[in-house]
Amino acid sequence: MFANGYSLPQSLTVETVEDLLGEGYMVSPVFSIHGHDGDYDHVWEWEDLTPSIWEEGDYAIAGLVDFEPGCVVLLCEGKPVGFYLEGQAWIDPEHRGKGFGPKMVVSAIAFGGRLPDIKDIGFTEEGYRTHAAAVSLMLDLKAAQTMNP
Repeated sequence: MFANGYSLPQSLTVETVEDLLGEGYMVSPVFSIHGHDGDYDHVWEWEDLTPSIWEEGDYAIAGLVDFEPGCVVLLCEGKPVGFYLEGQAWIDPEHRGKGFGPKMVVSAIAFGGRLPDIKDIGFTEEGYRTHAAAVSLMLDLKAAQTMNP
């Protein structure tokens, strides 16, 4: 869960996927990325990280300090195994299927204090599902905050 004082800003209102993605987003395999193709080397090599935003077992999500645009990394036992960069998400295959994609999206929002600038862009089917699950997670977290102020 959230760690080190991070939380979702109460001012952010996301009730639907369209609130996060806009009305004109597209879903297609053409929007696929490979997180280790060289275009993202700077993410993997970034050393100045925030304290953990989210912690769960051997995993943690941390923000990249002074990185533009805002980015978070998924760490397993302190080693980067994934990232979320303004709509682009990657998790190394052996760490997938554990629900960390949506948690990276929500952590990026908690870290940046704003929604990612992703309205009306394209996603793979997996990317769309990650963002839809992030909306559900945000609603669950806000409900928990309301019930336990």
